[in-house]
Amino acid sequence: MLYAGTDKGKVRKLNEDSYVTASHQNLLLAAVADGMGGHKAGDVASGIVCRVIRDKFEKEPGPLDASWLESAVADANREVFSYQEKYPEYHGMGTTVTAVLCQGREVLFANVGDSRLYHLHQHGITQVSSDDSFVAELVRQGELTAEEAERHPKKNLLLKAVGTDTDLEVSTGSLLLREGDKLLLCSDGLTDKLSEDDIDTIVRNHDPDEAPGQCINLANERGGEDNITLVLVQPFESGRI
Repeated sequence: MLYAGTDKGKVRKLNEDSYVTASHQNLLLAAVADGMGGHKAGDVASGIVCRVIRDKFEKEPGPLDASWLESAVADANREVFSYQEKYPEYHGMGTTVTAVLCQGREVLFANVGDSRLYHLHQHGITQVSSDDSFVAELVRQGELTAEEAERHPKKNLLLKAVGTDTDLEVSTGSLLLREGDKLLLCSDGLTDKLSEDDIDTIVRNHDPDEAPGQCINLANERGGEDNITLVLVQPFESGRI
């Protein structure tokens, strides 16, 4: 089952986030894309990425294959570049993307940028994706703590994004779920305002169809300076973790 929500927040005039959810037999697809702030047509870039991934899924919905998501993101990257060549006024647009393809317990994921994938399980919540950002790299190198990174002035500076380089490196991986586990994909408009504990608490204490709205409401209560988008993936029928 797939549950999603998106909101432009309380400050931005435009929602540059996009998401896609789809299913075919026992396959589930979800993706979240966050158009790059401060660039032209971030909403166009994020929309292209989600459309390309959805179209590929509709044409090739299976089988579960490790190269499928990487290929889909690469196709989307080419499409964003092609659009900029056709419409030069959109030159410089880009977007993050985080996507998953699920079949039962098996999950494939792909990530570019700082939109995140979380795994919610009986022991808590774990970030699965790695941020492609300046401060995240400093944390990985031991030059910043995670707490310092949250307050860093270059917190939102990305090292990679879809549509900004013809030769895009896509981070991919896989994991196995247990019954009751969930996945959550989101843009940084959520994680800038809600801690992992906040997200975990909301998902555990609300039905899955209510959780996205509750997360968005809390992010807006805490300022809502950015667009907020999330998709909750529940591969198993049983509800609570």
